[in-house]
Amino acid sequence: MAFAALGDARRAWELLAMINPVNHAQSPEATQIYKVEPYVVAADVYAVAPHMGRGGWTWYTGSAGWLYRLIVESLLGLRLDIDKLHIAPCPAREVARFHVHYRHAKPIYHIKPCARPACLLQRGP
Repeated sequence: MAFAALGDARRAWELLAMINPVNHAQSPEATQIYKVEPYVVAADVYAVAPHMGRGGWTWYTGSAGWLYRLIVESLLGLRLDIDKLHIAPCPAREVARFHVHYRHAKPIYHIKPCARPACLLQRGP
């Protein structure tokens, strides 16, 4: 979150890739090292032998909530402030484009951030 706030998109997205549990289960070998569920955020990933790369403290931490905030608020740049939606993405080169369908109250907003000043924000039905 700090690197995104500083505008260092490369480092922010790099750190997301490191802590994203899906990236610890890309192969059967990686899954055997990580040893925890690949759909649950681990609070710890051990860095000392003999447990290097093993996840720990899953299911009962606030890690999932912080990961959600990192992705939605810091990287995708969507932040709701009472009744105002602020959009300030921290784009990565690898993520060429993305779009978000965001519901607030009744309307659905279709958001497609881009580098141009006239980026598209459509309010759906």
